[in-house]
Amino acid sequence: MKATVKEVPLKDESIALSWPLLPFTERRQHPLVYYDVAFNPRDPANIKDNRRVHFLALPEEDRELPVSTHCKLTEIVIHCPRVGSLVVERAEGLRCIDIFYAIYCKYQKKPRSHEMPTDMSKYQPAFEQRCNDCPGLAEFNRTKIGFLRVDLLKGKRIFEGLKRSNGRWELLFDAPGPPRKH
Repeated sequence: MKATVKEVPLKDESIALSWPLLPFTERRQHPLVYYDVAFNPRDPANIKDNRRVHFLALPEEDRELPVSTHCKLTEIVIHCPRVGSLVVERAEGLRCIDIFYAIYCKYQKKPRSHEMPTDMSKYQPAFEQRCNDCPGLAEFNRTKIGFLRVDLLKGKRIFEGLKRSNGRWELLFDAPGPPRKH
């Protein structure tokens, strides 16, 4: 007698994420992964592993972890603050690096007209800080790259995690520096 296994889709509420994607509160109150979405996550030095004493580059095997610990996800829709939804797809199954890179790409674009703030002065400090932080000359970033969606976050550029809320995945951000207590 031969047993067959049938794949049945899981309910959204039962999807458990791999540890790099969990919110800080589910990672013992501090970031075990430190990722600033202003920087390309495909550069290994831009995703930091904080499980040890020093911030080191997140090992390749952790970057390549599947999004879920117990099922193969090929698509996920994430609600992103200030810029709407993000659909991430990969037929072979989504990995943590796919999520990080999709978020990076979403926020590295110029805002659409309806996303642009009416009072730019509130966003100027975040814009200036990103121009200074990002590779290259700050003046080049200011004049040639210009204002990006990531600047709409007002400096809260640190990936905090993905959280399931009201039937959808929400992207959470925190400010740079020591994580705040939740």
